Amino acid sequence: PIPATATPSPAPKEVKCGQPITSDTLVGNDLTCPGDGLIVAADNVRLDLIGHTLAGPGRGPWVWPNRALSSVGVRVEGRRAVWVGNGTVTTFATGVLMDKATAGQVTGVNATENFYGIYLVESEANTVALNQVTRNTYGIHLQESSRNTVRGNHSFTNLYQSPGGYGINVINSEGNTITENTVESNVNQGIWLISSRGNLIYLNNVLQNSPNGVDDADANAWYQQESRRGNYWSDYQGRDADGDGVGDTPYPVTGGG
Repeated sequence: PIPATATPSPAPKEVKCGQPITSDTLVGNDLTCPGDGLIVAADNVRLDLIGHTLAGPGRGPWVWPNRALSSVGVRVEGRRAVWVGNGTVTTFATGVLMDKATAGQVTGVNATENFYGIYLVESEANTVALNQVTRNTYGIHLQESSRNTVRGNHSFTNLYQSPGGYGINVINSEGNTITENTVESNVNQGIWLISSRGNLIYLNNVLQNSPNGVDDADANAWYQQESRRGNYWSDYQGRDADGDGVGDTPYPVTGGG
């Protein structure tokens, strides 16, 4: 039984393309939008798609290194403690955007056929967890973002679009933790760190990417020192002579990392 003093959950309600969301919302309908889907316009908001789909006008042209903002499925800009999850976001320039966002969470999203699947830019202390990210140009992308956690996601079969095809891409970002993800069958890099330092990457399954891992700086940790746990690499050629489940020879991450 719900205590009499508990705050009841909102009932699902119909939303419209481009609608500002300023309070906890259960989305009650699918949307197909010519531009933005939904815009979170307040702090401490929970936006629950409860299984619905937000669809956009298409991923648009290649825009790197610019931000893909011509259409955004869920736009969170300058907000704190926003939760987004539990639905499909497809065919936008960016599926879910966290821009200058802090202490938020993206969970249970199926981000597919966007240019950026889930995109954090200048954002700190957010969690991206338990999402399925597939057939985007960039899967999960962190840019100038620090102290975020990327955990338990499945990023796979992201596609090349001159460039593109990355599972998890981290650029100019520090102090992030990337763990317990499965990153597989992406056209290009599985996990790619560019000009980034102090990031921890461990307990990921990295399978059949081209290549599996790239790091251009010798300033990140691809294993957790305390537990001696690294990552599972599908192309690992080393030995585990003592049978403890940890390779006895290093895995050579491409690029000097």
